[in-house]
Formats: sequence, C-alpha cells, structure tokens
Amino acid sequence: QPTPAPQAAAQLSILQRAMLSADAGEAPEWTPSPSASPPPLALQDFAALPDILQFCDGHQLTTLSTVSSAFARSVREVNVQRCQGYLDQLPTLKAQYTFPKVDIDVLITKADVYELRNMETVPEPVVLVGQAIVTILRPKNVASWSSFRNLLGDASFVPNLKRFNPASLAELPERALVRLHRLVNDPGFQLQHIQHVCKPAVGFCIWVLSVYSIIPITQLEQKAERARHYLRLAEEPLNSSPQPDCD
Repeated sequence: QPTPAPQAAAQLSILQRAMLSADAGEAPEWTPSPSASPPPLALQDFAALPDILQFCDGHQLTTLSTVSSAFARSVREVNVQRCQGYLDQLPTLKAQYTFPKVDIDVLITKADVYELRNMETVPEPVVLVGQAIVTILRPKNVASWSSFRNLLGDASFVPNLKRFNPASLAELPERALVRLHRLVNDPGFQLQHIQHVCKPAVGFCIWVLSVYSIIPITQLEQKAERARHYLRLAEEPLNSSPQPDCD
C-alpha cells in the first residue's frame, strides 16, 4: 500500500480514532456538546479526503458514514440552538439601536442654520456632523465643511431633512457608506460633546444619528432572515438538505 501524504496521514489518524470509538460503542470524543460552537470548516479541510479513503476498507467506510452522519446531526443541533437564540434576542438587540423619531421643526431652527453658516471657527466635532450630512444628502460631493455650508444656504435644505427616508441609505454608494460609518464612529462624534462645544449643531447631530440607526437595524434583520432560512432547512431530513454551490 502507498504511504499517505503527511496531511492525509494526519486526517486518517483522526478518522481511525473516531471509528475505533464507534466500533467500541463509545461516543466519538469530538462530538460537540449542546453549548459548543460548530468547528469552522473550509474546502481545504477536505483536500486530502481522496487520499484518506483509499486506506479504508468497506467496513471502515460504513462506520465512517455513520460517524459523519452523527457529527452532522450534532452540528445541525448546535446551529439550530444558536439561530433560535439569536431570533429570541432580536427584539432586545433592535431596541438598542432604535432611535426615537425626531421632529426637525423642534430640533433645528432658522437661528441654528444662520449661526452655523456664519461660523468662522468651526470645532472639529461640528465639522464631522457637517461632513456626515453631506455624505447622506450629497454622496457624490466632497464631504467638507464648505459643502455643508452650501447646503445651509439652500432654502430647501431643512425641508429635505424632514422628507429624507432613512431606508434610502441602502442606495448610497459603498464608498459613501464607509465614509459615513467612519464619521459617526469617530470619537469626536458624540452628542454630549457637541452639546458642549456648539449647541446649534445638536439638532443636526441628532438627525444624523436617527438616520444612521437604520443601518445596524437592517443588518440585524438580514442576519435574522438567514437564521430563519437555516431553521427552515433544518426541518428537512438531513440527507435531503440542499448542498452548497461551490462553483
């Protein structure tokens, strides 16, 4: 018999130990407990499988199939628990990111717009707020204070803030979304800090945060939909589950 390659030999040793445990009526030592996470698997983990199988006889192949099925059921059980646990926590997670609906007429006054437009020395946190608003409303423009000042001079600026649909953030170019994420998560972009350095900018900061909150909520919903999809698949018999497309 040929000698297996080092990678194949190592994997063959693991499989042989599992099959010996199964033959002896013992539970395979690698079976995950219900609280364990499934081991990460990648295509390269199975690269040596053809080399392994040539060293197995018919009885070993039958035992290997039984052990593999038991392992697959264990992994599926763990994933079902994780998915259901995430769905149970979803309302709490969404509540952490849900921002109260804002009233632009109360938050932003004409005096605020006038003072910001004519401000000579602009604190850095206020610049961040202006750049974020430009990124949201004019994603193709340069996100600068001068661009924001131009928006402040537009008579339709405040009405546009009122009419803005946060769901349209999904249509922003990827570069704009990355920039917005960087600005909002900047240490200087803190509501309490902006209240201290420039009160006229507070309303604009709150507007940005209320709009931005739709992003993590959408991501939570997307993850929840994947979890629901997995739970639907898990209800089917194990051998009838669709195989992933590896093309």
